[in-house]
Amino acid sequence: MDPKKRKQYATEKLNDFTQNEIDVLMKLTGDGCSFAPKLMAWKQEKQEKHMPVPDGYVVYILMEKLPGVHPLDF
Repeated sequence: MDPKKRKQYATEKLNDFTQNEIDVLMKLTGDGCSFAPKLMAWKQEKQEKHMPVPDGYVVYILMEKLPGVHPLDF
């Protein structure tokens, strides 16, 4: 699809699913939960013109890796 057409989907507001994920990870980390990955950092950046949704946002979430069995290997 043409980048100009993809750009029309750009928004600066996080969607509810992304905001909820960040909020829950912050709460669990803050409460010291050991059964969920610890949120180390997160960042929201504006997408550049060569990215999937120019001028939209991209969110990076950095969490610790927990031991266990990968669901696809279960």
